[in-house]
Amino acid sequence: VGLTGSDVDAAVPAGVAGAGVPYAFLVVHPDAVARAVPDPAAVRAHTDGLVGLVVVAYDAPAGAAHMLMFAPDVGVAEDPATGSAAVALAVLLVDR
Repeated sequence: VGLTGSDVDAAVPAGVAGAGVPYAFLVVHPDAVARAVPDPAAVRAHTDGLVGLVVVAYDAPAGAAHMLMFAPDVGVAEDPATGSAAVALAVLLVDR
């Protein structure tokens, strides 16, 4: 999705979460979300059996998240406001 290892926020480990609809999550630094780009082949390579990939920056003190969801196998190249991914993010954060 056009990002590098230095974009990853190690404070929240990447993982898989869902509330009925599973997603892979890559937690990144805030400036990295805007640089993420749709790459259907890369997303498919890392989301077998999942709906898609969520690239998210999480600001714990503010309780805020900024995210993009990529799900080419269900016809969504890029979506900034996916309700099922937002719920899945809450599940991911509770486990962390």
